Amino acid sequence: MLIGGCIAVWFLSIKPIAKTLGARDWPVVPCTVTRAELESHTDSDGTSYTFDIEYQYTYDGKTHSSDKYSFIPQSKGSRDSKAKIVKEYKKAEQPVCYVNPNNPSEAVLKRGLHKGLLFVFVPPLLAGIGLLVICSQLAPPAPLPQIRKTEKDWLPKIKVSAKSPNPQDKTPVTLQASRIVPLLVGLIALNIFYNIMAAQIFFEIYQWLINGTFFANASTILIVPAVSIFFAVTTGYIALQLFNPRPIIKISEERITLGSSALIAWSFRGRTSSIEHLTLTLQGKEQIQYSTGSGKSRSTKTLENPFYQVQLIDGDDPHQIRAGQAGVVIPHHVMHSFEAGDTKIIWEILVSGAVRFWPDIRNQFKIAVVPVGIPQQQK
Repeated sequence: MLIGGCIAVWFLSIKPIAKTLGARDWPVVPCTVTRAELESHTDSDGTSYTFDIEYQYTYDGKTHSSDKYSFIPQSKGSRDSKAKIVKEYKKAEQPVCYVNPNNPSEAVLKRGLHKGLLFVFVPPLLAGIGLLVICSQLAPPAPLPQIRKTEKDWLPKIKVSAKSPNPQDKTPVTLQASRIVPLLVGLIALNIFYNIMAAQIFFEIYQWLINGTFFANASTILIVPAVSIFFAVTTGYIALQLFNPRPIIKISEERITLGSSALIAWSFRGRTSSIEHLTLTLQGKEQIQYSTGSGKSRSTKTLENPFYQVQLIDGDDPHQIRAGQAGVVIPHHVMHSFEAGDTKIIWEILVSGAVRFWPDIRNQFKIAVVPVGIPQQQK
């Protein structure tokens, strides 16, 4: 893909763009269309079409002929889009072409920016994918996991947005949820890139709907707008989540010791009247990543096994939903927080809110549970 993509970049991207820019100053010359026909091509994928247009023109007293439509190599397409071009030049009363003054035998019917130039983005994409795959294979192997000796090595990093300046105080710390803005920006960029790449197909489908005709390979081509609709709906769903009430979790201390108690409080930033049902759960789970298969069929899977769960709230009382608190006791016989390589012990608070006529609230707040003897340290 890298080699083929680089070759295609030169012939299908760089040269057409350079020619298009250079042809802006080519003189306009009247021409005569001598041949304009539609050609069909049948293969295992069905029937596709191209067009063949030949024309003659006179420049500096000499007559020349050409069959170049544009600087982009012609691709096979639906019958309607190709037949429209053939019909346009068959009925053209005063067609013109653009002649290279330095080489009068070179001429083109279509110059400047047009939707066909969108094809020049395909070769760089193929080359980039090939380069990415090669770089991933040449990357150095991951180092072997080392024995973690201090709690700074195995204790997970907790997103804390506010806490007491004095590590000895029991003032509640405020936990910070993961932000969805980077995900939303990435989805918007993906939507724009995908729709630009598929613009030609969208135009052909539009022509099909306007003319009320059926084109070849419709079942395959309609996958493209279906994927575009899926991306758009997903992006819209994530965007709507930005307007949900945002949960705020406060916990009595940054690190909870096994066998000790803690006070967990919740509130929301935003209007909570739209929340019909709220569930808060304290959960401890074991997470293991392992590989299956070998070679090209090798894949990585994640196995999760919850070993402790307690519900802090499960109800639809508006007063409890708006704000509340609950005390919890972490059993002394369970495993504390731990992250090392492919094995993790994760303690978290799960917030699940059913919102009327809107995407539901789903948030996870990771907390730190430490063994007996680990002091409350300021990070």
